[in-house]
Amino acid sequence: MVDRKPRAVVFGASASGVAFLERHRDMYEVLAVADNDSEKHATEFCGTWVIPPHELGGIDYDVVVVASIFFRNIQRQLVGDLGVPVEAIDDVSLRLGAVLRAARRSLPEDYQAELLLALGSTTAEHSHIQDVSARLAESTRRLETTSLDVETWLAMRYSLMIHGFIEASEAARMHARDAALLLVSNGDGAEDPGVLLTAIRASLDGGDISAARRFRAKLSDPGSHASDLVAIDSYLEMSERGSFTPRAGTEAVDDEGDRRFRNLLAGRSVAIVGPAPCPEGLGREIDTFDVIVRVSYWGASHLPSQDAAGSRTDVSYYNEQHGARAVQDAHIGVLSDLRLAVFKDPSQVARFSPSRAAFLPGPCLFDGHPNMIPIMLFDMLHFNPSRIKVFGTNFFLSDRASRYDKSYVGISSHSASGRLFALARHDLCSQVNFVRNLVKAGAVEIDEIGARVLDMSNRDYMAAMERVDWRLPTHGSATQSGGTQG
Repeated sequence: MVDRKPRAVVFGASASGVAFLERHRDMYEVLAVADNDSEKHATEFCGTWVIPPHELGGIDYDVVVVASIFFRNIQRQLVGDLGVPVEAIDDVSLRLGAVLRAARRSLPEDYQAELLLALGSTTAEHSHIQDVSARLAESTRRLETTSLDVETWLAMRYSLMIHGFIEASEAARMHARDAALLLVSNGDGAEDPGVLLTAIRASLDGGDISAARRFRAKLSDPGSHASDLVAIDSYLEMSERGSFTPRAGTEAVDDEGDRRFRNLLAGRSVAIVGPAPCPEGLGREIDTFDVIVRVSYWGASHLPSQDAAGSRTDVSYYNEQHGARAVQDAHIGVLSDLRLAVFKDPSQVARFSPSRAAFLPGPCLFDGHPNMIPIMLFDMLHFNPSRIKVFGTNFFLSDRASRYDKSYVGISSHSASGRLFALARHDLCSQVNFVRNLVKAGAVEIDEIGARVLDMSNRDYMAAMERVDWRLPTHGSATQSGGTQG
């Protein structure tokens, strides 16, 4: 007997739904696409009919895949309003389903029951049941690291984060890091380039630069991982020496944008001004730097007061979403205020001059995509500034009473559900540990706002993040979406 494909309903007739179906349609028998937008009902979406959610009860499905950043909101609707079993729901990355299958195979039955109870208890706001959250975090810490492999532990990190179980998410992440190091120390795969590369990332994440260097020395033949090692070698030097000298033919691309950036930064002091609230009076120190760099500059009228955040902007970095918006005809005039724009997406460079594409530190992170502060630091250290200091960055430890300033529309404009989805993609502790290593090495300075976070243990940082109130204000909230800034 041939096993049939799982029968799936995709929830979300959106760009995420398109991406999911393009990538995974062959894995499923897709029965329907559900969506809350009544204007989409009874229309065709990627070759499948769109139905209202209440019709799910008449469909014999195996899984409902939520193709939306608002995972928690939709999960609550599916479980609470439509009676869909929590174990029949997967997220668009399919990591949640992988975790539940692995839990059934490899984790204790009492933990499986506790996990399902927790996943079914979350609400659309950040006020999920605190005792459930605390118990799940402690139970996750007590699991045996060898129960799951590195990839599955990281899938659990992601899955717990999108549900708002931030402390439990970090517990799964720590198991993943320990599992990566155990795999090498036990001799299993010690000569495998992929295993060694994961061990390097795990060591960097834990601040053990010497161990990372030892594992790196074993990678004499990186094979398909050669491009990753270019970034890792650069970061190792930054984290060991506190500075970095690009080698010909590797890191530095000798194009006009890079030459301009080197002329702008080399031997000069640089202030990076992030989106977190800065105290009044800090602007005077910021203005003493030779070059002032911001995230997602949208014009002087969008900036905080000069007394708090400085009086000029020389360079701005843009992630993919904000860069796409910045180079549109309606907004591109704003870029003329800058001495240079830096884009995460290389394809956007052609739309504006002077600009360039950033060198990205993704291969150096243990998990997740880099957000903007790690990108900016890694990129600028390629150009030999005399000094870099970071202001106004608290690694998202802001509630609505002290919300990010109005120029940063990205993560601060999401609902709690959307914000958790964004944070899951980026892995908060990977970002913090990346910056912590550079500060410890003396490559970067950071103001008191950021230092308070870097001085925390990862566990305390995650506990603080779980206490943050991310509910949107009831009036005057931003509606644009974008990427995380950090």
